Amino acid sequence: MADYDNAYPAALACTPGAANQCQQNAPGLTCNCSAPVEDATQLEAIAAQLRAQGCIPAQAAACPCVAPGPVTCMPADGGGGICQDAPLRN
Repeated sequence: MADYDNAYPAALACTPGAANQCQQNAPGLTCNCSAPVEDATQLEAIAAQLRAQGCIPAQAAACPCVAPGPVTCMPADGGGGICQDAPLRN
């Protein structure tokens, strides 16, 4: 589980202004909720390993999930970008 937590920030890293950023979904570990990320590859591999070891259920529970709003790649402090909810415009 710590590996998943440690890999999550890297999965959010993106390039502001580039097309099609933050379009993949990170798998939920205990619920069937997912979260938008730039690259879910490592998170999916960790989740599969945890399932194979019996650490998380093969079938995630049907938990109430927060409906995600639009997600975009926003500039991050120190350079680069991070996937996060897009600011609402009036």
